[in-house]
Parts: sequence; C-alpha cells; structure tokens
Amino acid sequence: MEKTRAELLEMYDFVGDFHEGVACARDKAGNCFHIKPDGSLVYKGKYDWVGSFVKGLAWAHWGEEEFQIRLDGTRVEE
Repeated sequence: MEKTRAELLEMYDFVGDFHEGVACARDKAGNCFHIKPDGSLVYKGKYDWVGSFVKGLAWAHWGEEEFQIRLDGTRVEE
C-alpha cells in the first residue's frame, strides 16, 4: 500500500520526488538507494549517493566511483 510522504520520512532521513515510479532515499546510516511508493527497496544495493531515474537509468556513487545503474540496481558497464 502506498505511504504518505510523512510516513516515508518517518522511515528514512531523506526521500526525493518520485520519477519513473521510484524515489531516491537515504537511511539513518547515510546509505542511499531507491524506494517504491510503499517504502520498500527497489533493489538490495546501497550507495553513497544516487540520482533520480531518467529513461531507466540513474547515476550512483560508491567510494571514488561514479556509474549508472538500472532499475534493478545492476551497474551499467561501459
């Protein structure tokens, strides 16, 4: 069931706007990932930073690396 913005902000420190059905979120430990409208994780991976999805891809940062991920969280290889 879809949660309200207030409910999502009780679960996470940050929740961005929804794009392509998912939103960027950050947990209390500082990990970033994408969530569905019900607050569940879209994929299992967590990153230092993630951007919004556009045409099925989003930018992600992990350590010194910057790369794109797909909606299932898999990394796009160059």
